[in-house]
Amino acid sequence: MGGIILNTRPAIYRDRVHKAFADLGWPIVDCAVMVPQSISAFFPPPDQFDAIVFTSPLAVRFFPSAATWQSKKVYALGPGTEEAAKDAGFGDIVRTGFDAEDMVYILDRAPFTKALYASGEDVTVDLAKNLPGRVHRVTLYRMIARVDLPDEIAVALKNGTHVIAPLFSKRSASVLSDVLTKAGLNQSNTHITAVGISQDVVAGPGPWRTSAVAAQPTLEAVAAAAQSVIEETKL
Repeated sequence: MGGIILNTRPAIYRDRVHKAFADLGWPIVDCAVMVPQSISAFFPPPDQFDAIVFTSPLAVRFFPSAATWQSKKVYALGPGTEEAAKDAGFGDIVRTGFDAEDMVYILDRAPFTKALYASGEDVTVDLAKNLPGRVHRVTLYRMIARVDLPDEIAVALKNGTHVIAPLFSKRSASVLSDVLTKAGLNQSNTHITAVGISQDVVAGPGPWRTSAVAAQPTLEAVAAAAQSVIEETKL
């Protein structure tokens, strides 16, 4: 008995998500739980910085494409952000691990003088506060939460379809929980498995019947955890 993979990520991540989950054998349905919105930001002069910090592909997307910035060294969190920085024309890129803890550790030891930290409004860790004086934060976008569930997804859930929902942040888990609850869906009348990129993402209460956690905080590890869930349904 099959089911569907619910892609909760914004459209900018669609291709990477679909590629990661393509071999699982279940159709992927796009349902972004949050949509990015640009914020007007004041950028200090580029000559005040010798590095840029990106923690997401969205930060790269909303960053200005001026050549004066593209010559800077970039510190990018995770393979997706690294790839986005390369696509945007940055050449000198250092990948800083997979999570905020990795990034703080590497930035604290990195040989830059001052870095511009391009971020969203809502962050797990404010790198500027962790590295005062060396990192200056500029907020480029905010995430707008979805307020309801598409009818076709609600119908599939009510009909008993097993839905695997990969979740990549505590906020995305909270928003998905809210729209599911608003649609009258809960553990007793649906079969949802939440797959978190880390334990804290799925640690709180939610309308999902079961949950799983990726072995590493990467998209590929989330897909592997989802694969394990699918294999268990075949037993």
